[in-house]
Parts: sequence; C-alpha cells; structure tokens
Amino acid sequence: LIDINGDGLPDKVFEDGTASLNLGYSFATPEAWGGGIVNNGETVVVASTSGRSDISFSLRLGYRRPALASTSGQIIIAFQDGAQRARIIAECRAASSHAVPVARLGKRLDAIAQRGYLIAESHDQVGITDIGAPILDRQGHALAGVTVPYLNRRGSPPRHEQVLQLL
Repeated sequence: LIDINGDGLPDKVFEDGTASLNLGYSFATPEAWGGGIVNNGETVVVASTSGRSDISFSLRLGYRRPALASTSGQIIIAFQDGAQRARIIAECRAASSHAVPVARLGKRLDAIAQRGYLIAESHDQVGITDIGAPILDRQGHALAGVTVPYLNRRGSPPRHEQVLQLL
C-alpha cells in the first residue's frame, strides 16, 4: 500500500503497473497508472514499459531512489504548492544520507515548474537522457511523473524535443 495520488490514503499498487485508489471506504477498480510517484522522500516506479527500439532501458517496478536525485521526483516536487513542496523536501532530507542543497533547490524546482518539463542527463546511467513531464490534477499539482529514459545513440542526432512532444 502506498499513497500515489497525494490524498493521504494508502492505495494498492500492483506489479502490472495498475493501481486501485483508496476511496476511504473501499478501493476503486484497478486502472493504469503510469510513471513514478514520491513516497517518504523517495521516487517509486509504479509503471514501466520498454520501447519499440531494438535496445531499450527500463526500471523495474518498485525501484526506489531519493526523490531529489531522480527526474520524476524533481518534476513531482516542482509541481506542488509551497507547503506540500516543503513537506516533501523535508522527507527527502530525512530519507537521504546525502546533503540536500536547499539554497539552489528552490530555483531549480521553480525553473522546472515554469518550463513544464525536465530534460536532463540521467543521474545514474551514461548515455541516457531523461525526458520527463508531470501528471497533473485539476489544481495543477503533480500526482506522478512520467520519465522517458532516452538512449542517445552514436550516429543518430538526439530527438529529445520530439519525444517531449509525445508526452
């Protein structure tokens, strides 16, 4: 059980990438839920798929990492109101053994929110560019983030902007 839509109620997330939202009195019918979420200061992969290319990269369901050290995590945090953003950052600081650069963090998150997406080199893998965007609720707050791990290939110009348009 994990709160994937930010309502404070634990939802059921299944290995096939679907989730049953907690309605307070019962759980909704399972539905597709893409990308990653933030839980207790960490990004958690709740849906994953591989592309149609001959080579692809994907993260396993349930994979966790510090939210501030992931593209999806930064996107989700960027699209929160001030109080929610501060709460998530505090959780990130508590969950991480690394120092959180708070002084520059606000400006970085504000820039992501203003742009509406994030294209950045992978935090872990060489040759992968993360292309990510938020899944927003009606108030403009991120419920989750979708990140495409774009494999940069020799002899092919990057198509980051074209992939972003498909998100």
